[in-house]
Amino acid sequence: MKQKKNNATLKKTLGGLLIILLVMGAVTLARYTTSLTGSGTATVALYQNDAEFTLTNDDMPTHPGDQRIVAFSVTNTKDSKTAEVSQIYEFTVETAENIPLKFAFSKDGGTTWKTVAANTKTNYQSVLGLNAQTDNWKIRIIWPDAADDSKYANEIEYVRIKIHMEQKAS
Repeated sequence: MKQKKNNATLKKTLGGLLIILLVMGAVTLARYTTSLTGSGTATVALYQNDAEFTLTNDDMPTHPGDQRIVAFSVTNTKDSKTAEVSQIYEFTVETAENIPLKFAFSKDGGTTWKTVAANTKTNYQSVLGLNAQTDNWKIRIIWPDAADDSKYANEIEYVRIKIHMEQKAS
């Protein structure tokens, strides 16, 4: 008789578990099969991505002791539209390092120069705000007098300025 009672209890327990599992499965399935309809509008902020430009041979020093200054601008406008978020930007001067050129940036028209190592991101962060803004920069490329070894005579060099931009956190 005890065996029969245990079997009855086991059947009731298994039946209860089966009902609980069925209810849980129905709730889970309902969560993934429910659909809603409606309409809405999403807006995405206008944002400028990273940019780069390569200097031409005319922009490059041609011999030891020579230097060139190239002006360029960084702006938060494009096609008469202004970026809708503030942006922080900084530079990398990318080269093949075939010639030991030296680099410096100036944002104040050439009064103050900040030296930059080749192939290293600068820590000269600038900010473009929410209003239309253009920052005018100059880069000075110097071929030092001391780098007058004849091994540089036939070397090919390039200089690419990369502008890294990211959204400024509020």
